[in-house]
Amino acid sequence: MKFTYANGWRNPRFSVYNKNKNLICECTFRELNDGGMLENHEEVTIQREDLNRTLKEYFLGYRLHFTLHYNQFINLDTLLRFKTVVDYQHSKDESSPYKIYLTPNEDNLTRRFEVIFSNENIELGIIRSGERVYGNRGVIFKLQSVELVKSFDVSDPANIPYTYLNNHYII
Repeated sequence: MKFTYANGWRNPRFSVYNKNKNLICECTFRELNDGGMLENHEEVTIQREDLNRTLKEYFLGYRLHFTLHYNQFINLDTLLRFKTVVDYQHSKDESSPYKIYLTPNEDNLTRRFEVIFSNENIELGIIRSGERVYGNRGVIFKLQSVELVKSFDVSDPANIPYTYLNNHYII
């Protein structure tokens, strides 16, 4: 089958693990707005000048940035699931550190990254229609990978063996 997209197409999934590597929480987010999820690959380099005064650049890898758009609409259930994941990150302390992993497309389990939230603030607006309030808006979640990725991470979905079992894709 010929695909016209890269890396997968299904929804983003967050997995939270405790320090003993036990899965604590897993959330899939299906209701993204038109902006969807954007993935940005930021080059991380170091520049140094050698003894001959020649500038050299050393490529270290890519820092991945993910943006999940809920700026037009987010329902209460989705917002509370995000709050759960955000609360796990902010409850990190030395006695019980949690690690949050993002699988950008749940149909491609080969791409999974430890992430931290990089929002400076989270905006939350109300959607009104006369006297009736029917949801929130203005929410955009930003994350970045904890570790650098060595290569530009693009894969052809035709090369991923998919198996669907118990409502989950298995690779």
